[in-house]
Amino acid sequence: MRVVKFRGEDRANDEWIYGSLVIVGDSYHILDEEETEAHEYNAVTKESVGQFTGLFDSIRKEIYEGDILRRMEGEGNEEYKVVYEEWIGSYALVNIGTPEDMKEFSKFMIDARKLMIVGNVYERGI
Repeated sequence: MRVVKFRGEDRANDEWIYGSLVIVGDSYHILDEEETEAHEYNAVTKESVGQFTGLFDSIRKEIYEGDILRRMEGEGNEEYKVVYEEWIGSYALVNIGTPEDMKEFSKFMIDARKLMIVGNVYERGI
C-alpha cells in the first residue's frame, strides 16, 4: 500500500510538521495520526506544503515534493528539484541550473546518481 502523507512548515514556530493535509477555507493544516480536527497549532504555510513521493534519498531520508537533491556520484554536482508534472502524471527531477533539463524520478535514478537531499525550494526561495 502506498503511504500518503505531507509536510509543511508550522506558521507558529518554523518547524516542519508531517502527517495528513487538511484544507479549511484558505488555511492549511497538517494533522498527525492522533489528531482529528484542524487547529491553529497545526497550521502550516501553504507554499511550504509538499507530498511524500514514496522514495528515499541515498541515505534513506524521505523525499518530498519540493525537495532539492544533489548528485553525489559521477561528474558534476547538479542539483534537481522534485516536482509533480501533471502532464505525465508523476514526479520528475528538474535541473535547477537548466530548468529545461528534466529527468525521470525513480529509485534507479536516486541510486545511480547517489542523490541526496540538500534542502527544499521553500527554504531556498526557488
